[in-house]
Amino acid sequence: MTFELTGPRPGDTLSVSLYPGAFAIKIGECEVYSFDGEGRPIGASTGDRWLRRGLDNTLVEKRAGTAARGWQPLPPTEADAHVDAIALRMADLHQAVTQGHYRNPQSAIPPPLERAAAWDSRRCRADAARFLRLFHRVPILPPDQYLSLVLQPTEGCRYNRCTFCTLYRDRPFRAKSPEEFRRHLDEVVAYFGRGLARRRSLFLGDANALTLPMADLVPIFAAVQERLPVAPSDLTPAQARRWLSAHPLGFDGIHSFLDVFSGRKKSAAEYAALRRQGLRRVTIGLESGSAPLLQFLRKPERVADAVELVRTLHRAGVSVGVVVMVGAGGDRYAAAHVRETVAVVNAVSLGAADFLYLSEFVEHPGSDYARLAQAERIRALDAAEMAAQADAIRAGLRFPAQAPRVSVYRLSEFVY
Repeated sequence: MTFELTGPRPGDTLSVSLYPGAFAIKIGECEVYSFDGEGRPIGASTGDRWLRRGLDNTLVEKRAGTAARGWQPLPPTEADAHVDAIALRMADLHQAVTQGHYRNPQSAIPPPLERAAAWDSRRCRADAARFLRLFHRVPILPPDQYLSLVLQPTEGCRYNRCTFCTLYRDRPFRAKSPEEFRRHLDEVVAYFGRGLARRRSLFLGDANALTLPMADLVPIFAAVQERLPVAPSDLTPAQARRWLSAHPLGFDGIHSFLDVFSGRKKSAAEYAALRRQGLRRVTIGLESGSAPLLQFLRKPERVADAVELVRTLHRAGVSVGVVVMVGAGGDRYAAAHVRETVAVVNAVSLGAADFLYLSEFVEHPGSDYARLAQAERIRALDAAEMAAQADAIRAGLRFPAQAPRVSVYRLSEFVY
């Protein structure tokens, strides 16, 4: 729903668009500000500059003419200045509307403006501290889950020794007790408040929550189902869309990461039981189909086990997301990486309900990967070679009649 007002000068327009769990303010033709339902700033566009803000108070920026650089994080002082400028802009607009400077006033307009004006940098920092007490942080999600409601029955990564990954090195793996998880669930719902309706799926974190034993997972899924409305697992896509439309605070299902090698392997019957409790999609970090490259990445998985895991999930009626790292292994492994990854992805028969994510490999200075690559004189692929490798992987894929969705996965652009 959008409300439009006109000011005293030509072109002086203001519109407020209300969405489930969010609202947007548009001023004139090129200023747009986005907020969650509580008024937290989440994005802005001012013609030649775009800003995105995460709940941990990270602010990233992209400018016109710098597409190659992508989204860049801003230092805290600059981020605070932007947040304060947005709050002041909303306060000025709120005053102008309440004083009658805009024609066609609507009673629905002042409350969102007033909420947005209250979120200056001081309040945003305090809110981020509250968020980090709840989550520590949310370092990564699949691209289609950036707007999920994250719940953390576990923290960290059970394995946490891959050479390329630095996401969880700052914390040990830990599983919450049932009572602690229920408190966490209540606190997360309270934190999001009026912004909860913006989140339409659930994601169990951190890195591999589904490696927990079934005796732990079943109560976790039950607690989620008791606290939040989750779409029934047997709905067709069309029925699921109708269900979500009829349940504005409902969720399409439960999603999670899973690795191939941690914990006891679960059967199709066990995954089917979780599906009946709401499990919708599992995202697996395959990374490569090349066994030597997986060994270099220090991923102790057998390619055959990855294939069997995807097939097991499919037999259980659970859709799958498969992550492949484009550029991993540099020039040393490039040819085998393409050839063998294509063979594995083709072998698992991804379908219309599945995703294939092509993740652009980023070498982190000081990581185990960087040290090993330097010691073995492995040259990193440049941007053109990375693009060519992604094209080569795409060209080799052979899917059933209904192909999965294939998308690029850029971790550097993620904010939650």
